[in-house]
Amino acid sequence: MSLSASEEQKMFNALLEERGFNFNHPNPTLAWEVFREYVQSPNDNLTTSQIGFESLHVWDCDDILWLSFVRDIEMETHGFSVGCLMSRNVPEELTRVSESIYWSSAQEESQAELGLSWTLKMFFEMVEATEEFKMCMKLSGWAWKVWVLD
Repeated sequence: MSLSASEEQKMFNALLEERGFNFNHPNPTLAWEVFREYVQSPNDNLTTSQIGFESLHVWDCDDILWLSFVRDIEMETHGFSVGCLMSRNVPEELTRVSESIYWSSAQEESQAELGLSWTLKMFFEMVEATEEFKMCMKLSGWAWKVWVLD
């Protein structure tokens, strides 16, 4: 079975809606909770290559703060990304923020070979411990952005 990015994104958006997510007034905390569940749910049809979190303000371009949670999916002939992308005016305390954290099964395997550990659980803990994540979760006024990256 070969899924497209738009089909998988529609399925993820349906999960958000089931949990009461409002695309017109996005709640980043609820989006993160659903995203965590989504990426940890077993799915024999998907191979996850990478999972990431990013909060970003490109200070020399505009006054927009971007927040994204992404799952990169690897298919036999192609790959695509599914997730959440939100934006809002950047508050002063997050001006010039650039925080990104990623997990991949390849990283986990290479770390294990070195006797180290980098698990998906550790990824979630690290993200949730950052000040940028905590501040973004408290903010309102987010706008949902269409996310389909084939």
